[in-house]
Amino acid sequence: MNKSFFLNKITSLIFGIFSNALCVLFFIIIAFIFLGKENFGYLTGLFILENILILFDLSINYSIIKRLSLAKAIVKSKIIIFFLKRIIIFNVIFLFLNIIFIKSFFWDKIVSDNINLSLFLTLITSSVVITRIFINFFKTILIGNSDQIMVGKLQLISSFFKITIFILFLLFFQSIKELLIAYLLGFVTELLLYLLVIFKKFKINLLIYKDYKLTKNYYTSLKNISLFSLSLVIFFNVDRILLSYKSLGDIIGEYNFIKTILLGFFIISGGYFYTLLPDLSKVTNNSLIKEKIIKNIESLNKILIFCVVANLLLFEKFFYDFKLNLFINIESFLIFKIMLLATYFSILGQILISFQIAKLYLKIPTIINFTIIILSLVFGSFFITQNEMKEAAFLYLVMNISSLMLNIIFLSYDYKKIFANNFIWTIIKNSFYNFTLFFLVLITIDQIIYDVSKIIFYLVLINITLYIFYLSQKNIKT
Repeated sequence: MNKSFFLNKITSLIFGIFSNALCVLFFIIIAFIFLGKENFGYLTGLFILENILILFDLSINYSIIKRLSLAKAIVKSKIIIFFLKRIIIFNVIFLFLNIIFIKSFFWDKIVSDNINLSLFLTLITSSVVITRIFINFFKTILIGNSDQIMVGKLQLISSFFKITIFILFLLFFQSIKELLIAYLLGFVTELLLYLLVIFKKFKINLLIYKDYKLTKNYYTSLKNISLFSLSLVIFFNVDRILLSYKSLGDIIGEYNFIKTILLGFFIISGGYFYTLLPDLSKVTNNSLIKEKIIKNIESLNKILIFCVVANLLLFEKFFYDFKLNLFINIESFLIFKIMLLATYFSILGQILISFQIAKLYLKIPTIINFTIIILSLVFGSFFITQNEMKEAAFLYLVMNISSLMLNIIFLSYDYKKIFANNFIWTIIKNSFYNFTLFFLVLITIDQIIYDVSKIIFYLVLINITLYIFYLSQKNIKT
């Protein structure tokens, strides 16, 4: 694939993550359509279990990125082998814990009338998570080695194979067992592609490099980043937990479907995060750090606000014009819009998280997260009523706004040379300008073109989207 196809590291990661996310989106839509809301609820266990990936990414993997970005070639191989051995051990233990405990305390209760299905779900979901842990680990190695463009290429190639596997599923199978097997096979294919590249590039031998050791300082930082990661995992699931205790299966299924779809917006932030983290880990100059963060926030905000405004204004038209209502039963667009705004504030906070992890500024954000979690659990248990998604979505929005604001306040106090008042004012002006501009542009083309020709309307909308994406990436030189 021509290198010029990728504008920069961020763009390559966005393309790669986007292609992978399309596969997951395809899987989710297939599951929602063919299994129905209640059976789709079974996948809630998989979604919750996959949060282990977040915990790994925000602790072990991001620490590896930092170390690899600063290490020499021979040391990089030692770091890879050191962590690979321990991840293998973790996955073996994780599999046994699923078979012994998670099966008994979760799957047996969820699928109380089918022991065979309970065992199958235990083995298949744990296998999916284990496979994805290895994939994310190898992806981390390439990112730490500044090979983001290679990651983008591997994700594009693996996405083609995943889509092919899902299409074969549609042709021959349509049960939850075959669906999950197809899901696993897609990730196994991706893992094999990463193995081919990693072992060829670094010539890994698990029997050597026994002399690599970690410093006490590393173990301390790993403990801190693990607590921070745990706080984020709980933070992103508080609304789901509260709703699960108060609602029926179809309500939980629809809420999880909407939230999982909207998490696709993290495709955009992923490219920025995975590029900023190793860059900020190397840089010590405050002026350069400030410039990098402002440029990345302005770039991210441009495409992100456009997507948010477009969905707030036009999602219902898109939903019915493309006859999605015939396949996907979403009863409340208000829930979608509330969670869309919540997701926007959450994604914008990824830039701050990249700085916090790079500079090991973890104690304050961890305290902020756990404080919000405790308050949300206390007030949410009274605020969220039975079988009502609106309160859960609103709680999720308030949590994300509070988190972003509190983190900015403390960063502006502790890192005044970077997050000074002019920094905050620059971001506010940029956000207000983009929101106003895109609102006026989209309202105008909606009023002028939509009633004349829907085809022309959507063609114009697609071209504007691509142009906004181009503008967002134009000034990013990484």
